[in-house]
Amino acid sequence: MPELNMISPLLTNMELVKCVSVRSGTSVYIVKSTKSNQSYYLKHICIPESQKQVDALMFTGAAATVEDAQNYYKQVAADYQSELETLEKLSASPNIGCYRSYQIEPKEDGVGFEIYLLAEYRQTLSEVLAETPMTQSGAVNLGLDLCSALCSLREAGLIHRDVKPSNVYLSSSGHYLLGDLGIAKIDELKYCSMPENMLSSFSAPELFSLLGTIEPTTDIYSVGMILYRIYNGNHGPFEDEKTSARAADKLRVTGEQLPAPMYADYEMADILLKACAFKPEDRYQTPQELQEALLEYGKRNEASDALIVPPLEGEPEKIDPSAEEEVEPVQFADTEQMADDFKENFSPDTAMLNAIIDEVHRGESGQVPLDLDENSQDASEDDADESTPDGDGEEDELKINLPPRGQRRKKKASMPKWILPVLIGAAALAAIAAAVWFFVIVPSVTRVDSVAVTDIGTDYLTIQIESGEESGAFDVTCSDAYGNQSRKAYTAGEDMTFDSLMPGTQYTIEAVPLEGKKMTGSYSATASTFAETKILSFTATPISITQAELNFIIQDGPDFDSWTVSYEAAGVEAKTVTFSGHSVVISDLLSDSEYTFTLLAPDNTLLTGAISTPLSTVPTVELLPDSVAIALSSSSAILTWQYDGDAPEKWVVTITDKAGFEETQEVTAPNVTFENLVSGTEYEIVISAPTMLSSYAMNVTPTITKVTEFKSADETDETGRTINVNLSWACETEPAEPGWVVPYTLQDVENAEPQTLETDTESCVIPANNMYPGATYKVTLALKSGDSLEGETELTFSTANVDNPYTANGVKNPYTGLFLKPNKETFRYVDLVTRRTTFSKGELVAFDVDAGSNLNASSDGTVMVNLVIRDADGKIVDSSSSVLVWKDMWEKNMFVGYFPRTPQTDGDYTLSIYIGNQLLDSAMFYGVVQGAARSLVEDNGADVLQRVAVMCTDGVQRTVNVDKSLNYPKGWLVEIRVTPEGESVSGIENKVVTGKVNADATALGSYALADDVQILDTTAEGVAGTVRPSRLAGTDLNLLNVRYYTLNEKGEIDRLILNDVTGDLWTYGVLDDIKNVAVNYSELQTLAKIISTGKSDSTDTQDKIVDDLKDVLVPTTSEVLWGVINGDILSTLWQKITANTDSLLSLGLRQVGSLVGEPYASIFRYIGGGATYVCYVNGSQVAFTTNVKYPVLVGGVAARRETTGSVRTMVQLMPMKIDQVGAASVMSNGTRFEMADDAQVYLWYKGQYYATKLTEVNSEGYYLTGWYDNFGCAAGKRVRVIVAVKKD
Repeated sequence: MPELNMISPLLTNMELVKCVSVRSGTSVYIVKSTKSNQSYYLKHICIPESQKQVDALMFTGAAATVEDAQNYYKQVAADYQSELETLEKLSASPNIGCYRSYQIEPKEDGVGFEIYLLAEYRQTLSEVLAETPMTQSGAVNLGLDLCSALCSLREAGLIHRDVKPSNVYLSSSGHYLLGDLGIAKIDELKYCSMPENMLSSFSAPELFSLLGTIEPTTDIYSVGMILYRIYNGNHGPFEDEKTSARAADKLRVTGEQLPAPMYADYEMADILLKACAFKPEDRYQTPQELQEALLEYGKRNEASDALIVPPLEGEPEKIDPSAEEEVEPVQFADTEQMADDFKENFSPDTAMLNAIIDEVHRGESGQVPLDLDENSQDASEDDADESTPDGDGEEDELKINLPPRGQRRKKKASMPKWILPVLIGAAALAAIAAAVWFFVIVPSVTRVDSVAVTDIGTDYLTIQIESGEESGAFDVTCSDAYGNQSRKAYTAGEDMTFDSLMPGTQYTIEAVPLEGKKMTGSYSATASTFAETKILSFTATPISITQAELNFIIQDGPDFDSWTVSYEAAGVEAKTVTFSGHSVVISDLLSDSEYTFTLLAPDNTLLTGAISTPLSTVPTVELLPDSVAIALSSSSAILTWQYDGDAPEKWVVTITDKAGFEETQEVTAPNVTFENLVSGTEYEIVISAPTMLSSYAMNVTPTITKVTEFKSADETDETGRTINVNLSWACETEPAEPGWVVPYTLQDVENAEPQTLETDTESCVIPANNMYPGATYKVTLALKSGDSLEGETELTFSTANVDNPYTANGVKNPYTGLFLKPNKETFRYVDLVTRRTTFSKGELVAFDVDAGSNLNASSDGTVMVNLVIRDADGKIVDSSSSVLVWKDMWEKNMFVGYFPRTPQTDGDYTLSIYIGNQLLDSAMFYGVVQGAARSLVEDNGADVLQRVAVMCTDGVQRTVNVDKSLNYPKGWLVEIRVTPEGESVSGIENKVVTGKVNADATALGSYALADDVQILDTTAEGVAGTVRPSRLAGTDLNLLNVRYYTLNEKGEIDRLILNDVTGDLWTYGVLDDIKNVAVNYSELQTLAKIISTGKSDSTDTQDKIVDDLKDVLVPTTSEVLWGVINGDILSTLWQKITANTDSLLSLGLRQVGSLVGEPYASIFRYIGGGATYVCYVNGSQVAFTTNVKYPVLVGGVAARRETTGSVRTMVQLMPMKIDQVGAASVMSNGTRFEMADDAQVYLWYKGQYYATKLTEVNSEGYYLTGWYDNFGCAAGKRVRVIVAVKKD
């Protein structure tokens, strides 16, 4: 397989699979993508085909230098590219198989170019027909697809010229594509002839004529011939048992009338014979005409999927492959009957035509498929042995799986009668021959054991002969293929040398017997003298400090695929390099050295002529490629460069323009600056040095730096607050000197002070601490150098209107008041007496800020205090900034100051005070509404005032005056904002966070909890209470558990509002009695059995069970409590009896009671009435009167209450037997239960509860029963009540 240098970018991620063909510098491969595993055809065209073409070009003077030769082949490659671009325009055609992509690259190691064409790998028509017999409909569709392809070519003014099965491909969609386009323009056909190596058995007859030219109908003939062979059983016209393919082809191209295809009906035969007419004018003149004929045929005959050729029956007749087929010489048709214009172009050269057709068939039959298998050599030999002379390996033969021509059965042969006498006579002759051999021939034989060549030169061969004969017993000859011969007598025991021989010539050495003698043994050998290659010229040309190009031309003798050159200099170790072609670049030379380059002779070769050449390198300097950098401004140019070699004494840099301006500078460093240039003028700059081989030139045009894009991007945190504004820009031309100045200021604010950033890159970041929230800024770009700018140099951006409260240094909830500035320069907070919200023009506004806590005011650090005035629309209209020392700002947690100006336009304004960009002049609180009340006020007339009480996360209940027309329901989530203008309350949407509170209660999910985090647990009724973080340790909080949270400047949760997570907001106690209701324990036990099993052992009627149920729903007796204590009533049954609280709501029960009959209705009405529950809560007896009855039986109960104290709902706590008591938990049946911090302990004796301490009853002398909440609080399930019963 030829080696393929896979340097083309097209071959990235490709691996070589197989070489398909190699011919005249063009190779076709199959390659496969290592990523997609898809296969492709790769055609590799080498321009020129070999180095000898380059040598001939230069030796004849057509190219004086290697560069001239490269330019010549560059034009050849450009012609190829022009043709490929034409092919690309045809890629939209559905039946044209164009190349997927192509690449034209200069050769890496020689003169010329390499072209890579990549196409998708598809089956050829030859391969398809070899595997699948053709059907009637398939043949028609094939013809239609090929006509469609030819129509596309015609529309582009082109023809194909080489239509044959190996150039037709089957697409994945089942259509046929015409590929391997070797296009020619129709309007140039009269100048075109067909190369002999492109002729095939499908080529039109006129292409075989010496003076014949390509016709527009040539492709139509080839399409017709493809279909003809399909309908003729894979045989061409005239082929039969007596006529070979070669002989038939000669009849075809000389005008013999074609017979109808064997398997075509008369209509199809007419179509094909017209398409394949001998005279071009008798054929279809356009592909459209042939296409229409096939379409009409298909409509009339409804082509089916039936096979064109029926399968043969019987065993095939074997044909002797060794039989030589006789081919009749070509006889041309009667030219007298040809048209005059055709005779003018027809050349009846019989000998030439015979040679051409023989070459066509020899080329088709001589192709041996390449096999990449490790046994490919043996396989090829086997294939060669088995191949037949008439070309079974023809690439373009339509292999349709048919038996050979003339296939038939043969009769079994019998032995002839004359065989026996012949055998007897042969035996007699053998006996006579043996006698002659032993008695006559053997004494006259001369024997030579071996003839060996022991030494070879360019003009001599030394021979050693092993023989038992005496000297002179025979002669030895040395002869070449042209009859030249030398003769010497044999000398026993001595070597023989034949000299004056020709170099590179094969000789036959033979022992020749004397007259009357015969030779036997091994008495001959062949050997070739060494070749001699004469080098006409060998030159070394320096191309850089360390590089030289070597070129040589062969005058005479053989050329080789690779050459080796040796080179050395004084004090430098000799090196060798092997290369292909006749030129190579040596890249590791040292400067200021004398080198000698010597061509080394290949094996068995003598080199003569110019085989060495010297080269002197000099201490030169060279600019590195792409190292020259230039920075241009509108009036200057700054150049820098890098170089290789010794630094020169000076650099000479000259700048000129076309108007005659010139300036030269001599510098020692590799940089220079030219100033006072004219913008828009083109200048040429030349860099040279005394030791440079060639100068470096470049053209520049100074221009004003133009900004093509200037944009900003607002970077925000999760609260929507602006934390950074990123600015970036792009320039059409870079500035001469790096460095940008970016000033920005508040837009439309007269007294705003601009701030400036500097950067060396085309981007910068404005940090949040330099900007106000909800403000609009104007940014302007400028160059540090002061040079001019064009384009987009200004933009505006706005920060998010989200306040960032200042909470550092202990500032918690600052509160700001406004006052009239005292009439003195320095004043204290005690000088500010009366708050004001209205000011006149000319009055100055003073303020004081109460830190809201004991802050840390000992820091010596400075802060930027920014005062901002906004109008009613929130737009900033004025600002003032000052730098203050932190500890000097505060006096008793108070900070005072004033704004130096008052707005001169009437309106509503707001003063905001910032430390940096963090808001200081407002306080924000979060909590839940606990109640709202309206009252009458009579201040300058009667009016209604509404006040709302809010429990805040800091545990403080705040009462705020609000809009009397709005409603503030209990439990509503709100925020309180305190500003200098007053206080406001507004509802806020839920903002949830989920996750688990870690074991040390320092984090919730992915958020850290601030050290001073405020946690508030709430109920829907507005009851709220603060919670310490440790109370939530280990608790999983879901979407329903969290109502709101906020983050501090560190991203930590600093406020958290929960939704009844702890259960601590409920009121817990023990149920002592429900007035006027009792139940017997034994009845409860019986009913419990019925509930748990669904059966009753008694014969009680349904009415009796209903009566029992009526009594059980509100029991309270000592027997029930005792049943819990001693375990007769299990906790699982207890939960079943008491859990479904909602089903006992009065409203629901009353509605059900009104819909059903007795006795159920009376029970539901009874249950739906109210009751008074007598409980012990924290040791005191409390009576809860309700409008409904709740399913609480006895022992521990929990009541959820309104903010007014009334009971919202009441549930039964879950009982469990306590086995062991710990410091903060108890154990029950192997399960640990945490105790609430305020767990209540009671001693129960004879129906009476007595409050006590756990330490008093924690001994073996008491039964302990724990009652814990089990109604769904995430951090609940705490033991709320413990009841002790003494064991006596």
